[in-house]
Amino acid sequence: MSKLRYAKQTDPNQGDIVKALRKINGIKVQTDCDDILVGYKGRTYWYEIKESPTSKVKDSQYKLLQTWTGNYLFVFCLEDILEDIGISKRTPERLIFTPIWHALIRDGQTPAKANKWASRAVTRKVNHERHKMPTVCGYGSNNRHGMPKLQRH
Repeated sequence: MSKLRYAKQTDPNQGDIVKALRKINGIKVQTDCDDILVGYKGRTYWYEIKESPTSKVKDSQYKLLQTWTGNYLFVFCLEDILEDIGISKRTPERLIFTPIWHALIRDGQTPAKANKWASRAVTRKVNHERHKMPTVCGYGSNNRHGMPKLQRH
């Protein structure tokens, strides 16, 4: 059986996140092992706190992310944790960014590249939604000229 690992160095934002979590009823936080364990409604969540999406990820963290079958995520702020455990809802941008970022990290990308590609995906989606032509009366979709397609009944 392996020994319990203790974090050698904590990220600057970890203290603030832990303090805020401990103020929420029903949440228990354990901090003396790899970053934090959060207990909520009978489930345990394991989080690796990073200062930003471009922070360095150790080889052991890459391996753990790829092989761990439980809940193990990299988080950057309190909102990431609250969204993951279901206390608050993710913004549309976070719904796109977070899964893409984690998938790229699992595939071995560096955090800087994962941040770059996930941010591009968010930008493309937001721009696409902003420039999408509305459909007329909800029938069909618009063709390339902006005119509604006619549907035969």
